[in-house]
Amino acid sequence: MTGPGGSVARATAPETEAWRLGVLVRVCVLALVTGQVLVDRALLASLGTLATLAAVAVTVSVLDVSPRLAGLWQGPAEAAVTAVVVVLVGHGADALLVALVAPVVLAGMRRGVVAALLTWAGATVAVVAAHVAASVAGVGPGEPSPLVLWTVVGLGAGVLAATRTRSRRSVLESRAPHAAAHQLVEQLHGLLGARALDVDVDALCRELQDAARALVGAGRSSIWVTDVEGGPRLLSSCGPTSTVDEAEARGVARTRRPRTGPCHLSLPLSAGELVFGVLVLGDLDPVGPVDADLVLERVGPLSLQLDTALLAGSIRSGATHDERRRLARELHDGLAQRTVAIGYLAEELVDLADSADLVRTAGELRDEVAHLTHEMRSSVLELHQDLVGDAGVADAVSGFVRRVAARRGLVVHVMLEESGPRLAPELELQVLRIAQEAVANVDRHAHASTLWLTLRRQGRALRLEVEDDGIGGAAPRPGHLGLETMRHRAHQLGGELAVTARPGGGTRVVLSTPGAPVGSPSRGDDHACAADR
Repeated sequence: MTGPGGSVARATAPETEAWRLGVLVRVCVLALVTGQVLVDRALLASLGTLATLAAVAVTVSVLDVSPRLAGLWQGPAEAAVTAVVVVLVGHGADALLVALVAPVVLAGMRRGVVAALLTWAGATVAVVAAHVAASVAGVGPGEPSPLVLWTVVGLGAGVLAATRTRSRRSVLESRAPHAAAHQLVEQLHGLLGARALDVDVDALCRELQDAARALVGAGRSSIWVTDVEGGPRLLSSCGPTSTVDEAEARGVARTRRPRTGPCHLSLPLSAGELVFGVLVLGDLDPVGPVDADLVLERVGPLSLQLDTALLAGSIRSGATHDERRRLARELHDGLAQRTVAIGYLAEELVDLADSADLVRTAGELRDEVAHLTHEMRSSVLELHQDLVGDAGVADAVSGFVRRVAARRGLVVHVMLEESGPRLAPELELQVLRIAQEAVANVDRHAHASTLWLTLRRQGRALRLEVEDDGIGGAAPRPGHLGLETMRHRAHQLGGELAVTARPGGGTRVVLSTPGAPVGSPSRGDDHACAADR
């Protein structure tokens, strides 16, 4: 949750809560012992004992702060020291015996029944040893029965505390990962809201590659990240990439160590101990040797920023995907059904109308409702469409176009050509959204009979063309953000979007990124197909 002033309220960790509870119990026991001493009017005689018990409580509380110092031995040690102080220094005074209970109870609360039993055993052995030592020395520790009584009380209280807190510990342990995740998400949300965190993956990739190329005099570069199958996936590149670059990325991802060659340098990109990607630099300046450690040191901050941006993008992508599916369900199950019902009512109005004006008005209403239903179904289809499994951007675009064509009765010509490594999923999704918007505009506004779609991709470089033979004149309209959104997505891809008139009538939408293939596609490449309907 967010506190006053926009700061993030952090949940108390279970370890911190247990430490605070331990300090509170020790303070309460010391206060109780001091009160009993005052009631017995033996403050001066017991002052040394009280000071010693306070010193023990402070020492143990300090040790509790560090998990490396605290351990299962701490309870028995605290109980033994407390027993020796009470029996030998305090001569077993009844007012001091309640201090024997505290270590056993705390051990049960902190670490369970086994720790409570071990602590009680340590207290019992120390009590017996101290009582025997006091008797031999003739200092007179008093009757043993009160000591026995309070050690038994300590055992019962410790076991009861362990039993009562077991369920609470289980709840806290089950909540701990969620509390930590909640805190991290809240912090990320706060940073994003304050614009204190740069999560533009494309801009960070370009900045990192520019800095690395400037350091070593490289002519080209590429960034690869590990996909779900453990293999390298091209995220960004400056200049052409090859199978050699992919092999270099695969080798560095496996060994997590830099690799150098006569004309290339491959470096692991890490955030802390985690290696999430590989930077491949090619066409190096052959002036002198390259210091890989120096390059890693210089690009380290940018590498951390890039990994953070990728994580933020993954979270945002998942949330966006879920929200799109939710909106699609609501549109389909709610608004779409009601719109169809209104369409039936419009049909009845046409049949029942008794004048020409009323027939014309009812017919216009029927046509508008039919158009609205068509638009809503198109929106539901777009919201449901996503990149799934092994399907790449070409398959996703082709599937969407065919579904629109089947519903609309369009004649479509689809030409797809792909080669080289796949785009990053977030970039493939941007291409799909641009294609969806361009095809949806044809479906909704162009009044076209034929649609041509061509997608040619070589690695990260691509060219997408969507043409129609409709009425043309595509331009931004008030209240419609389609073209603006498409241009924004093209900018995120590092490319450009052009909307022009098609020779012979209609509209032509072209998305191109640097290095995009031009000319007629050949059918002998990795993935090439043509489909007509």
